[in-house]
Amino acid sequence: MERDDHSVMSIRHRHDFIGMNEDDFNAIKGLRNTLVNALPDALDALYEKIRKTPELKRFFFV
Repeated sequence: MERDDHSVMSIRHRHDFIGMNEDDFNAIKGLRNTLVNALPDALDALYEKIRKTPELKRFFFV
């Protein structure tokens, strides 16, 4: 149980740090399916751009 409490507190701390409130969280929850569907292609495009940018590539690919 302690671990779950720690995880929940960590998530709340992160939300507070970036200024997320309950309305923001609910808005993102409403976009879940859209984000899940778009994320793989978006990440592929991001990593491809990083691979082609030497200044960034060194941070992600050894």
